[in-house]
Amino acid sequence: MELRFRTVRTALGYVGFVASPRGLRWVYLPQRDPARLRDMIRKDAPTATEDHHLLPRLADALCRYFAGEPVEFDVPLD
Repeated sequence: MELRFRTVRTALGYVGFVASPRGLRWVYLPQRDPARLRDMIRKDAPTATEDHHLLPRLADALCRYFAGEPVEFDVPLD
């Protein structure tokens, strides 16, 4: 199954997430170092490819969440 991932800079650091065609699989809490975050993702999902456009609504919601705004997450889960 094809897995893709994205990292996003937030107010608290870099967050990442991995998704399949069915939905979200993993979310990674903020890390200071984006390279460390990518290493964590590659450990869990070694075949995942980076997609800078993956789930834009989720990326936006995560940025708002870690900025302290109230957010409703509505992404499908796998």
